Amino acid sequence: GIINFSFKGLAKGDDGAWRNVKNGCAINDFNGLVKNGTQWFYVKNGTIDWTYSGFVKNTDGNWYYVKNSVINFGANGLRLHSDGNWYYAKNGTVDFNYTGLAKNSAGWFYVDDGRINWTYSGLVKGDAGWFYVRNGKVDFKRTGLEKNEHGWFYVKNGVFTKATGIAKKADGSGATWYYVKNGAYTKDTCIAKKADGSSKTQYYVKTGSWANKFTGTIKIGKKNYKIVNGVVK
Repeated sequence: GIINFSFKGLAKGDDGAWRNVKNGCAINDFNGLVKNGTQWFYVKNGTIDWTYSGFVKNTDGNWYYVKNSVINFGANGLRLHSDGNWYYAKNGTVDFNYTGLAKNSAGWFYVDDGRINWTYSGLVKGDAGWFYVRNGKVDFKRTGLEKNEHGWFYVKNGVFTKATGIAKKADGSGATWYYVKNGAYTKDTCIAKKADGSSKTQYYVKTGSWANKFTGTIKIGKKNYKIVNGVVK
């Protein structure tokens, strides 16, 4: 055949491989995205790499999600990159402006500026409320008090819950039981049950914590309570 020295784009060779061609010659050192018709393909060392799935940076500055060498503009949510990191895609490109929770087949994860942040542990706001994240992943087994910049809050099974009662810190540190009202720690003095609803026992709370060493009679409001080791008798 006759070489078309004005041709630029992808061309299929006799060996079945698709190569990036410019001015009729294969560009063997090219790595990147090439448009062919209505689709974009990932080219590695001048040839379409049909095995590649991950993100590729284009000349427009965006990172596009490629599945088996073809840009998937319908990709939304978490997608695995070839570097082992998970990125948040929106319409096929990494959304570096996104910070929040995102789901894949392994669970819910905390995304920070478009990428899962595996070092983060703490409370994160999602569409359905606040969730406890441990090492980048929502921990649905977590129950107890957790702290953020606004104070201490009660989490049950990984989700902020507007419970009222006493609870320990979720990490198990310390023996103190703290009082939460509508899910938030408060320094009230009152009679309360356990926040998780696991017991009908009533406890004497003084200035926000269970007074487990107190024995005596106290008056709260118009009612007197007999207390033994912090428990109402």
